[in-house]
Amino acid sequence: MVNIIKLVKSLFTKDEGIIQQVRCKSLGKEQDLKVLNMYGISFNPPDNSFGVAFSANGYDDETFVMVDRPDKRWKGLEKGELKIGNYLTGSFVHFKADGTIAIEGNVVVNGTVTADNFITSSVPDYNAHTHSGVDTGIGNTGGPS
Repeated sequence: MVNIIKLVKSLFTKDEGIIQQVRCKSLGKEQDLKVLNMYGISFNPPDNSFGVAFSANGYDDETFVMVDRPDKRWKGLEKGELKIGNYLTGSFVHFKADGTIAIEGNVVVNGTVTADNFITSSVPDYNAHTHSGVDTGIGNTGGPS
């Protein structure tokens, strides 16, 4: 009987072409497997990740793999929370159960940022802060108060 589902270890990723492939090892056999991603999520798994490979009709040439690093997974999430990010750098986006979104890492925005309500920062009320020492022209002001 042919194994239809098996645990594999990734050796390296081939990320060119339409379908990403991962060289995997299972039961002493190496094989290039097609990666199955969820819609809208792209990744390049680090070497030595683990995966679950499954075969269509049990044929080796129709085997796909889903990979992850379970030893690096985000832990301590509450029910309904989603956290996506880069295990290697620690940067992430965390959609919390209370409706807030936490972002860890550098944020680069290409486009327009719109704030419908108000902007908060280390200044208690960013929109209402004032500056001292204001001079017209190209001079500098004092810090926010």
